[in-house]
Amino acid sequence: MGENHFLVIIAEIKQELAYLKQLTQECIEFYDLNKSQLNSPTNLRVFGSFLHDFYTCIENIFRKIAINIDGELPSESTWHSTLLNRMNLNIPNIRASIIDDDLKEILYDYLRFRHIFRNVYGFRLNWDKMGHLITTLKTTQKMLNMQITKFLEILSKIKNSS
Repeated sequence: MGENHFLVIIAEIKQELAYLKQLTQECIEFYDLNKSQLNSPTNLRVFGSFLHDFYTCIENIFRKIAINIDGELPSESTWHSTLLNRMNLNIPNIRASIIDDDLKEILYDYLRFRHIFRNVYGFRLNWDKMGHLITTLKTTQKMLNMQITKFLEILSKIKNSS
């Protein structure tokens, strides 16, 4: 893998982290403005969209790592959960784990919600089933940012030592 390849991967992942931060901030602002109407049908759809985008952004980061570092994207029908699980694996001679066990479990909840959001009518969304994902969004984003940044530092060291 060439030196420029690492630089491109690092830049792309940093861009996704910036998008994730922006999404989180927009969601928090929307939450703060709509606290009195969290369960309104329109607000539930908006929150669902934020959560969908949030996990999609995370998955974009994981896809870049799987394709460019691991060498492949899972191909089975359950590839979304397989991809998340792989990011928690330490793969000898390839890379260390990207996320820890706690974050993996948290992200599974976001993945599950995204699946529901894609496959259910918006009027069937329920704050009681998605509210905890919204209220923990900032904490989750910070955990992910910290762990991905640590991974990027390792990538930078590899790039600098080659």
